[in-house]
Amino acid sequence: MNKEETKDVLPARAELRAATWTGARTYTMRLWAYLLPETSKSATTEVEVWLQDDNGRRTNALVRPYTEPAANERSSNTSFDVSTCAFEAVFDFDSHLAAATSRGSVLTAHVAISDGRQTHESKLTHRYRWGSAGALDACGFDNGVQVVPSWTVNGLQFKVAQRIAVAHAASLVGEELRLWVKSSGRFTPDLAVLKDEAEREVEASFFNREGSWVEIAFNTANLPDFAADAQECWRIYLQAGDQSRLVHWTNAPIQASQREDGLVLTTGPSGVLRLDRLQHNIEASTIDFYPLPSPHLTVSGSYSGEQSKPVGLSLDGQRTSVPGALVTNEAGRFIFSVPLVSPLESGTSPVPSGGYRVTVQFNDESYDRLRPAKSLTAGLYKAHYSDSLNIRLERSPANEVYVHVSPPMLPTELGEYNQRKVSKASRDAAELRNDCFYFESWFGKNFSDSPLALFHEARRRLPDARFYVGVADLSVSLPDGATPVVRNSSQSWKALAESRYVITNCWVPDKYQRHPEQILVQTWHGTPLKLLGLDRPGSREKASRVAKLEKDANQWSLLLSQNRHSTDVFRQAYAYGGEIMESGYPRNDALFDAEALRKDVRDSLTIPDGNTVILYAPTWREDSAGSPDLLDAGAMASALGPNFTILVRGHSVSLRRGQNVQATGVIDVTSYNDPAGLMAAADVLVTDYSSIMFDFSVTGKPLIFYVPDWDDYTGSGRGVYFDLAEKAPGPLCHSRQEVIDSLHELPASRKKYETAYAAWNKEFNPWDNPRSSAAVVSRILELGAEGPRQN
Repeated sequence: MNKEETKDVLPARAELRAATWTGARTYTMRLWAYLLPETSKSATTEVEVWLQDDNGRRTNALVRPYTEPAANERSSNTSFDVSTCAFEAVFDFDSHLAAATSRGSVLTAHVAISDGRQTHESKLTHRYRWGSAGALDACGFDNGVQVVPSWTVNGLQFKVAQRIAVAHAASLVGEELRLWVKSSGRFTPDLAVLKDEAEREVEASFFNREGSWVEIAFNTANLPDFAADAQECWRIYLQAGDQSRLVHWTNAPIQASQREDGLVLTTGPSGVLRLDRLQHNIEASTIDFYPLPSPHLTVSGSYSGEQSKPVGLSLDGQRTSVPGALVTNEAGRFIFSVPLVSPLESGTSPVPSGGYRVTVQFNDESYDRLRPAKSLTAGLYKAHYSDSLNIRLERSPANEVYVHVSPPMLPTELGEYNQRKVSKASRDAAELRNDCFYFESWFGKNFSDSPLALFHEARRRLPDARFYVGVADLSVSLPDGATPVVRNSSQSWKALAESRYVITNCWVPDKYQRHPEQILVQTWHGTPLKLLGLDRPGSREKASRVAKLEKDANQWSLLLSQNRHSTDVFRQAYAYGGEIMESGYPRNDALFDAEALRKDVRDSLTIPDGNTVILYAPTWREDSAGSPDLLDAGAMASALGPNFTILVRGHSVSLRRGQNVQATGVIDVTSYNDPAGLMAAADVLVTDYSSIMFDFSVTGKPLIFYVPDWDDYTGSGRGVYFDLAEKAPGPLCHSRQEVIDSLHELPASRKKYETAYAAWNKEFNPWDNPRSSAAVVSRILELGAEGPRQN
């Protein structure tokens, strides 16, 4: 490896966050730059940024620091405050780059980062693509020189070249596009054409050259028929014999016109003039966030022609859609107000965290994504903070407006550095309270499972106690008597530190350290068929994973187990030597005497009376965004007919990702809070490797196993603890048709698997009963009365 290559192996983080032309010849970049924690424990003291040509000549930027609290959010550093490691670099191309010597050059951006003791330098090869750093635009100078920033394998580069043909004026009126172009050098054009990406051409209907100036006109009626579901980009070329030059645009703004044919004159990232033909010509120019009286966005912009007149607008997330209210859509301008709340039976709640694209509806009932105007893109990304949620306004790499919603946490709470500070401060300041409980399930994405059942039992016994519930954000629905605290916020660390009892079904936050007098109860979330923890392939070879699992498990005061099989697995997979309580799962208490619950859930989901309800609940896959619909629930519902209703329940991993299944006869219930209610409502369960199989068998209702990828899943994939085929209390199917056949043969199937079902329940559900929550809460309170103990 030579010296130049060594510099590219940078033990630091330098990331371009924003970039835009801030003057006629001034380019401003914002970047975060710091040495990685394994290299340095100190904040950045100095940053140099420069452009370097192929001959090694350098042009330095004016660099000044600024404070950016959000920089901590994306850093794993715990040693210093990364918010002080944000810098603004300004290149003045007029003063520092002599056009005469720079024409034809390629300038590469470099950065050097110092902590006062050591300096590392490299090319600038990282950027944040969801803002202006992902939408780099060219700039043309009056002397004909053009500077084109672009992202290459070498990172940020600027190509400096002479523009041969520059349009200084243009009009698009009726069916005529007219341009006034100045050519330079020895290039003397004699023809002009429009050309699209398919190499189709339209010759100019008028061409007149006087000296270096050319006047051109095109008849847009000569353009080929438009495919309305596409976007066409037509570029203008001047030709002189066998030579051809693209026409660029001067830096003056292009005056847009209101048109019905979808034509718009614009420029591309490299400054090339384009005639675009769009199905919908609409873009957002401003997006404003208002936290009060309730959080909402005001989205405004422009459109061209009646076919692009917006009549509706919505924020569309993966499992949530938020409609906006139209304020005005007249004279080529539109305004929508978009509430960032979802309606509840009583009041509203903030929308769930996640990414939302902005969808526009038009008069003809067609839809399109909303694009940002260039003036808006220059200001993205943009963060806003409030008491109910935080948002970040962004531009996606597909040039769409993107709204990222996150929990309402302060900038001083974000990132590893701040998390270490606030968690320690809470532990140092809080006093343990005997009447205080902290509950959490599924990392706060909802409140359900055994922690919810134990909450109800604990509140029944101790109505005056304080009950905190850790939530991923304030969209999570909670029962009466529960106080929400956003996970990893200062309030949640305080609640964790003062709660005598901490109850969770997953993993507590990374920075949590159990007080010697605290009772940490791990309910877990199912009997394992899939390999867990240290039993997963390759886990024991990863020292960091072993250390983390042992650290977390060694803090547990009590671990719940549904059966002896689970007990043996937990001991081995989590290297756990503490107390295990074999008990029925508290979450299954509701499955006994469940007729009232069954009716309530069916009514709430508007399931037709008499329909056979199939609960389809697959587990998640390592290579999937959520729980894959391998069965194709829509196709199965169509085959079964109107007397069947399929409830699709994705794994908890897919609560905030993946898409709802939408089909006739199918109801996606992934976001439904209580799986016990769904099991009560169902007549039969179809699953694969999910632990819901062990809970559903408590009901005595039939199970069908859809396992088309059994060999992959159990072989090179996740792996299992036992061969399901040897113990399954229902048929194993490998195709959708086999599942359909099994559904039509349920009475015969139940009789066929009667013995296997009884053996299954004896092995895996020996303790389930309607009072499991009471027994577990009793043991938790006993542990509290016994005083401090060590695992």
